[in-house]
Amino acid sequence: MQLGVACAGSVHGPYVRGDEPLFPPSVHVEDPFIWRTPRGYEMIAKDMDGSLSGERYGGIHAWSASGGRWQLTTTPGEPAYSRRVRWDDGTERLMGNLERPFLLMEGGRPAWMFAATSDGSRGFHDCTETWNMAIPIREILHPDE
Repeated sequence: MQLGVACAGSVHGPYVRGDEPLFPPSVHVEDPFIWRTPRGYEMIAKDMDGSLSGERYGGIHAWSASGGRWQLTTTPGEPAYSRRVRWDDGTERLMGNLERPFLLMEGGRPAWMFAATSDGSRGFHDCTETWNMAIPIREILHPDE
């Protein structure tokens, strides 16, 4: 699976697919969430094998001025978001998965990440309950803006 870009002169098309994937073919990234900022476009996505974030199924963060070419801003070994969740009582749990990350913006900035999750240790394969989790966002993407 690869992510790519298709462009058109208007929203009505016709769209033309770009020649190159956004990330190398050996990288498996899925479930991108893209938003526009004053400096261009930003993306979070799920790193399926951990080759970019250092955590299997952890998150990456990338930036693009135009939406065509993307630059990874995640520090290797430090995922943009983790399946390890700290609950209000201070306990931590490694979730089996965080699917389809979606950001809620407040004042044009990410404030909450929503993701489908489960109580399984192997994602949805061995779970008994599933739910949509709301995770508050710390100012880690661009704290100086």
